[in-house]
Amino acid sequence: MDHLKKSFMDLGLSAPVLRAVDDLGFATTTPIQAAAIPVAMSGRDILGQAQTGTGKTAAFGIPIIERVDVERNEIQAVVLTPTRELAMQVARDVAALAKHQHVKVGAIYGGQPIQKQIQLIAAGLHIVIGTPGRVIDHLRRRTVDFSSVQVAVLDEADEMLDMGFIDDIRTILRSIPRSRQTLLFSATMPTPILRLAERYMVDPEKINLSEFNLLVENTEHRYYEVDKVDAYEALADLVDFEGINRGLVFCNTRRETDELAARLKSGGYSALALHADMSQSERTSAMARFREGKVSLLVATDVAARGIDVFDLSHVINFHIPLSPEVYLHRIGRTGRAGRKGVAVTFIRGGEFHDLHRVQEGIDVWIEPNLLPDPQDVDEVRRARRIEEQIATTSQADVDLFSAEAGYLLDRFGPEKMAAALLKIAWASSSFDDKKVEPPPDYPDTGAADGMVRLVLGIGRKQIRVPDISRSIAGYTGMPRGDVGHIRLGDQESTVEVPVAHAPSVLENLDGGFIRGLKIGVRLAKAGETVGRGRPRDGRRPDSSRSRRGRRDERTEESSRARPAADSAPAPAQVKEEASPESGAEVPSGGEKARPRRARRSRKKPAEGSERLSGKDSGATDGGETGKGVDVAVEGVAGEEKPRRRRRRKPAPEGTVKPSGDTAAPE
Repeated sequence: MDHLKKSFMDLGLSAPVLRAVDDLGFATTTPIQAAAIPVAMSGRDILGQAQTGTGKTAAFGIPIIERVDVERNEIQAVVLTPTRELAMQVARDVAALAKHQHVKVGAIYGGQPIQKQIQLIAAGLHIVIGTPGRVIDHLRRRTVDFSSVQVAVLDEADEMLDMGFIDDIRTILRSIPRSRQTLLFSATMPTPILRLAERYMVDPEKINLSEFNLLVENTEHRYYEVDKVDAYEALADLVDFEGINRGLVFCNTRRETDELAARLKSGGYSALALHADMSQSERTSAMARFREGKVSLLVATDVAARGIDVFDLSHVINFHIPLSPEVYLHRIGRTGRAGRKGVAVTFIRGGEFHDLHRVQEGIDVWIEPNLLPDPQDVDEVRRARRIEEQIATTSQADVDLFSAEAGYLLDRFGPEKMAAALLKIAWASSSFDDKKVEPPPDYPDTGAADGMVRLVLGIGRKQIRVPDISRSIAGYTGMPRGDVGHIRLGDQESTVEVPVAHAPSVLENLDGGFIRGLKIGVRLAKAGETVGRGRPRDGRRPDSSRSRRGRRDERTEESSRARPAADSAPAPAQVKEEASPESGAEVPSGGEKARPRRARRSRKKPAEGSERLSGKDSGATDGGETGKGVDVAVEGVAGEEKPRRRRRRKPAPEGTVKPSGDTAAPE
């Protein structure tokens, strides 16, 4: 390994670059830098394989800076990265290496106003670093000109492939002259990457440093078996027991990232979330605060964490096991850098051991099983740390107040015995629970049930469902999902009732959070404020005491009472019809009821003893003539058939008789 480390003085670099390297505190090269810089400066293409965090940025950045002609105000190099965070990080690193020269470096990426980037490009750039999607946008707008590009770099090529940028990469490479030099760096070399190199690179120098397993050597790998419901408590115990002040926690989804960060904050930990649903300004702010040490724990997704470059990161914690060995390798690349030792922790839940074995076999590393620290030991560490914080934060006024008594006790008992006795007193008065319990605030009347607070969420029924709200509140605050009260969905806003004790946590953590990928705001409801439609607080529908069928029967009964009863209604006028013996038509008996004129026709065959006469066919007389008929329906049993709507028929030709039912045709 040592033969791959050289001094930057031995690489034949210019004085401004050597001065910039010295300013950054770099004394010797990393293996990838020692192998790639001489080849890149010779002009050959490079196909380099090395893990994240091995110094690839300087490996291609230094040769590019040495090759740029500052007299030409043209874009002479293009670097493509998978994410905006990595683009900004690479731009900062390259600019730091070029600070003693007049090389102009700019980053173009999504999430930033494109007009601002157009002005930056128009002002003149020598090196453009960007994401494939935004570079394509500028190419289509013709705001960038790559006709003078001499070097093209594909950084983290495997990640760009996984994110679906392969077609954009091909388009960009086709817009650059073929005489360019192409440098491709990747942690893994899947088949599509090799095909891309074969098509767009010319006799590349292959540099493979993955066999040295640099990150595995400098990183302690261990896993803990946890229950799904106890995973958060296990993380909190581990953070407190090991005193993690700079840790990166990975989750597989954006929702899990938000919820875990919110629970950590509600538990008193300094934590922030980082994922793709956040705005660019929020992501930049979170990255800056973590990089500056203002935040101890950063909870991130894999894509959003691509630009994290913190050298003193002590722990990488896989709160959820990565989906592939490559993802695991990219995650742990954030720790164990620059010769420092790092720790990679993975939580394993039931049924995930096959994923663990796949990771171990994929990168050829043994991940050591470990037991979580004993709860009593964790409580002792927490109490000791709290006493230490109290001593460190004691004001000078308090010291002066007790200085005389302290001097007397020191003279009488000595420093060791006095300190031990005071620690015993402080230890006994210290609670095992280091969380400060505060009384719930006195909220104004929000129109909620007793012991509850009603909150208004800035999201409506078109975007979410009721289970989404209860699940998100439970995830963000850690409160039991069953404690979430009445939820009412409106068109633009919704309301939810939560216990008074949990209301501060919901207001703090859910406000600005995400539900189903949508950022929401939370505020206190006002008494009498109505939002949308919903169920009462008891969870029942307004008429839940009666079934739907019961309510329908009641409506039917009320409508029937409003109408006259069928028995008391006068019988319809019966149509009397005289028939000649020659007509063959039968006259209905007086006890049978004829249907009203406009009653519905029945499609069923008339019952025995009844007959239906068509209006114009009835009343046939001797000589074949028909009189002005009326629509007559004769039934054997009154009300046997349900009336149907009458269908219009064309009038029959005069002098014809249409038989109906068993009515005999005239001779």
